[in-house]
Amino acid sequence: MLTSNLLHGMLDYIKMLVLLLSRNLHSLQYKIETHVILILVV
Repeated sequence: MLTSNLLHGMLDYIKMLVLLLSRNLHSLQYKIETHVILILVV
């Protein structure tokens, strides 16, 4: 019982990490794209 609870907790933690990472990657990609657009314009 304890191990399954631990696994569920770890899975939730991993899910949260993945969500945070994907959000960060999204904003990072957005920043890079805006920089590239600015460089192309200039």
